[in-house]
Amino acid sequence: MKISNLLKKSSLICLATFALHQSCIAGNGTFSNEKGYGEWITGTFVIDGQKTARIGSKYTQNNVAIFLDFLSPDLYLIEIIRTKDVPDRGMEPRYYLMDMAIAVDNKNRINFKAKCAEDETLDECFVPQSKNDELVKLFKKGNEVNFKIGDFDLYFSLSGFSKAFSRASRLVK
Repeated sequence: MKISNLLKKSSLICLATFALHQSCIAGNGTFSNEKGYGEWITGTFVIDGQKTARIGSKYTQNNVAIFLDFLSPDLYLIEIIRTKDVPDRGMEPRYYLMDMAIAVDNKNRINFKAKCAEDETLDECFVPQSKNDELVKLFKKGNEVNFKIGDFDLYFSLSGFSKAFSRASRLVK
């Protein structure tokens, strides 16, 4: 999907994305109906009364994890979340944009402007995506995905991604 088309779609879902993002920063969700596929896990995720499907890597690096939360059958968020070892002191989140580059098997690098938020307990960056986009096709064919976000250079195995993605697509319907 072309970036210009993504930007048009993202403006239509801006309010929904902002509401979900606020929920992620504001509280803890519950993950159920879990099933693992290789290095990925999938299930139902409920936060602040909103039910969605979620897949995530079972492996984290430096307290950083990757998730894909499905907002609808045609839209999901790629989220990179880093938890901090600091108790929550009620700080209001700080929002900003950050450059994010995603590459599968160290090629086909795609650049994004990620929407990010930070409070005292976590940092979170996300990019809305259409489920039929080129990135998903690359994830399904690849062995490893690299995320470059600021100073972070993160690698995650894609073993089991295709099956986890397919299951989450069925769960969100």
